[in-house]
Amino acid sequence: MPARLLARLLGAALAVVMFTAGLSLLPGAGMAEGQAMAGGSPQRWTLSDAAGQRWGLVLFEQPDHIYPAGPRLRLNALTPGLQIDHLRPLQVDDGAGQQWQLPNRSEELVAAEETALPQGAAQFDAAGLMPAPSDLRPLRLLVPVANGGADVSLMLGADPTKQLARRAADL
Repeated sequence: MPARLLARLLGAALAVVMFTAGLSLLPGAGMAEGQAMAGGSPQRWTLSDAAGQRWGLVLFEQPDHIYPAGPRLRLNALTPGLQIDHLRPLQVDDGAGQQWQLPNRSEELVAAEETALPQGAAQFDAAGLMPAPSDLRPLRLLVPVANGGADVSLMLGADPTKQLARRAADL
C-alpha cells in the first residue's frame, strides 16, 4: 500500500476515533469542548452527504467568555481532503420555503494569535435560526466549500433537527 494512501487512511481513522471519543483535532478547541461539557453536554451526530463523505456535527453553547455567548454549530469533515470556506455563512432550509444564514464563526476555533483556520472544520452561530425552525421538518445544511467546489448538502435527521429547533426557540 503506498505510504500516502496509508497516511490518509490512518488520518481518517484517527479523526473518527477522536470525534467519537469527544476530543478535537483542532488547536485550542479541546479546552472549549471540555468547558462546554461542564455547563451542558455538547450534542454530536455523524452525517453523510450524497457522495458518501462523512461529517461530524456538534451543537454546543459557546463557553469562551471572549466570544459572544450563544449556541454554535460546528462541522468537522471526517473525510480527508474536504475544505470548508471560512468566509461564507452556512445556509439552512426546511424545504418549505423557510431559509436561514448562520454567520461563520470559524475564528473561534483557534487561539487569538493564530491566523490559519482548520481546513476541514468550521463553526457557525446557531443564533441565526430566527424565527426558530419547526422540529417537524428535516433541515438541510448547505456547507460552503473552499476552492470553488460545489457546496455540500447535508440532511439532518429528526434528532439534530429537533435539538436545533429547541435551541433556537430558547433564544
